[in-house]
Amino acid sequence: MRDGMITEEQCGENFAYILEDKTDFLITEYKMMHGQEADFLLKCVKMLYNGKTELYYDTKSCLPLAIQSGAEDTEGMLSVLGNILHEVRRVTENGFLSLLKLDISADKIWVDPATRKIRFVYLPVAERLHKDVVEFEEHLRGELKKTVEKRSDKDDKRFADFFQIIGRPGYSSEDSDVEKCGSVDETSTPYSLNRNEKVSSQRGDQTCTLVSLTAGSPIRLTVTKQEYVIGKSTEQADGVAGFSKMISRRHCKIVKRGSGYAVVDLNSSNGTYLNGMQLFPGREYPVKNGDIIRMAISDFQIVME
Repeated sequence: MRDGMITEEQCGENFAYILEDKTDFLITEYKMMHGQEADFLLKCVKMLYNGKTELYYDTKSCLPLAIQSGAEDTEGMLSVLGNILHEVRRVTENGFLSLLKLDISADKIWVDPATRKIRFVYLPVAERLHKDVVEFEEHLRGELKKTVEKRSDKDDKRFADFFQIIGRPGYSSEDSDVEKCGSVDETSTPYSLNRNEKVSSQRGDQTCTLVSLTAGSPIRLTVTKQEYVIGKSTEQADGVAGFSKMISRRHCKIVKRGSGYAVVDLNSSNGTYLNGMQLFPGREYPVKNGDIIRMAISDFQIVME
């Protein structure tokens, strides 16, 4: 946030942000925060404070993660960490809210002690708190790690497993929760990060095909080279998806990596999404059988054969 443009005020157990410039306030995002599907956010009320916009946050009976961590045993803390990742994924699936507007400092991630339900602080303002999704993910990992490192059981292998999973190249915040990561050991098969289920570690080479779910007629794009470009241009793309004007000429590409595959957004005009989360351009995101890739508003399912 721009220095001096947003200031924080404590209001007993609650707190508020004061906006120096009222034009920074985004009414559409504010309304979305109050939808039933946004129960992962702290309740926020817009008020006036000396003629300025005040965003007042009601913490109710919740405690900051930094404090709640001290009250949880190992199993409970692993559950809290998993719940945080689950709720981050729900933010990405909302479609109207942005991860880049979440304050994810350890003292601003709120936990209901009775249920371990997570609630985030969302700022409906024009200014982003994070430059991009990559920075958001790095910040989140850092805050969670700092919180665990203050615990007496910080050396428990299950915490190491958790941070190993979310620190893997290609892991992103749309991946599903890993609260069961404590069951992973050196002899177990790896976990599918999107569905928290075990998958075979002995996969041979597979063919990757994208099957259209929204085109007027059936379209199957089978990856036939190391880097397979998909777009609407018959000259620039290996796999042509010309049925939608919203798909870019070179929209994204599927790259083969060992026995697996990954998707990369090629700085498309209307974005590429993996299981509901928008991808950061130029970054590889591993895909697996059943995943949904959205190009602009067109969905394709990954089929491994």
